[in-house]
Amino acid sequence: MGANPFEAMMRMFGGMSGAAPGAPVLPPRERFASQLRQLQDMGFADEELNIQILEQTNGNVDAALNFYFS
Repeated sequence: MGANPFEAMMRMFGGMSGAAPGAPVLPPRERFASQLRQLQDMGFADEELNIQILEQTNGNVDAALNFYFS
């Protein structure tokens, strides 16, 4: 089977993280600290679930809320 064209494109553009290539990647708990605080302040206390959702939504709290309410 051939290579995944999306994966090749991601490598070509250096991923979608917005970080410079070769820049250190922070653990999700640190990278999404402010978003985790926002979700916790709204009553979403399951930190591990919040981290999973924030990773999927690239830290977008509005999109994370859609996961909870859909």
